[in-house]
Amino acid sequence: MENTNTNEIRPEFISEEQFFATEFASDWVSGHCLTLEKRKYWVWFSPLQHKIYRWLGENRDRIRDLSLEESEELMIADGIITRDDI
Repeated sequence: MENTNTNEIRPEFISEEQFFATEFASDWVSGHCLTLEKRKYWVWFSPLQHKIYRWLGENRDRIRDLSLEESEELMIADGIITRDDI
């Protein structure tokens, strides 16, 4: 019988680390979507957005319980965005 579980991690496509990083970044974006729409840095499919998305996944343990503003402060400190980008 064919496995129809779409949530299965398939290592030939993506590592477990990449999966959890992407899952966290997606959840973070979904949780802040209304505010992100007003941010200059959040331009769909831009190189900066991809850089932020990757940073979110890599730093998920650091930002898990932080507000959007606190996360942005860390992004600024890490050189991902500038104050002008907000």
